Amino acid sequence: MIYHNRFFNRIITSLLLLQLILPSSAIASPFTYSLLGSTAQTSLKTTIAVNKLGPLAVPSGQIVFEGNEIEVLAVPEGLFDQRTILSGVMISSQPIPETAPQAIRGLAYFFGGPWLSYLSLPPTFEVVSKTDGTIITGQVVGGDEKSLSLHKTNGDIVAIEFVQIANIESPRAFSFFLPVLRNQASTSSFLQGQTASIRFTSSNGGQRLVASKRIVSPLLGDEQGIKKSQILSFLAMDLFWTIAPAIVAPLVINNKNNRTASSTSFKANATSGLP
Repeated sequence: MIYHNRFFNRIITSLLLLQLILPSSAIASPFTYSLLGSTAQTSLKTTIAVNKLGPLAVPSGQIVFEGNEIEVLAVPEGLFDQRTILSGVMISSQPIPETAPQAIRGLAYFFGGPWLSYLSLPPTFEVVSKTDGTIITGQVVGGDEKSLSLHKTNGDIVAIEFVQIANIESPRAFSFFLPVLRNQASTSSFLQGQTASIRFTSSNGGQRLVASKRIVSPLLGDEQGIKKSQILSFLAMDLFWTIAPAIVAPLVINNKNNRTASSTSFKANATSGLP
């Protein structure tokens, strides 16, 4: 009985580990989009599975929108739990088309997180296009929930509100596209529904980004950490050596019983004197 309990416990543990390692299919996630009063600032609340941010691979990733704050989570290779790898802000977003929304399009800017250097080194030249047609060049040096601070090329530092920003050309800025699978409620300033995916594209006209390959962050996991393929091999071997005795043992016992029965029959025949 003890052997059987250990046997089934090991199988269940191995299957649970496999479920954690293998990718899961996309699941629809609820979202809420709203226009905040008369400020033209928008809010988005949802959590969506994501595997790429532009060319940057995000293993077992999720992106979390909370108001206009953004967090990107991933499972670095060699680890089993999600960590925050990037953080940023949603500059703007809007439903398209406005009359019968089929998607939400927006602009995001990332400024924090241990994987920020994989998007780019600190950019020294970024271009902010304003809604009135003005173009400002410089370097983003800070910001809050309503504006970005830009160090202009002439040395001045200016604060630009999100509602004034039409686009940012920077390796840390991304346009995103979020399709609406089901529209559950919709008004001129509110949208509620479901989505299952999100796509990010660089907003800097295709400028090359750093790190198009899968990344093992030294801040989040050991660079020499065990690979998922190795873990799968270990689990497969463990399952084999767990299941094999359960299959072989009955065959051995049955074969031994057959030999014992045959030997007993032979002795009986020899004793009785039968030919």
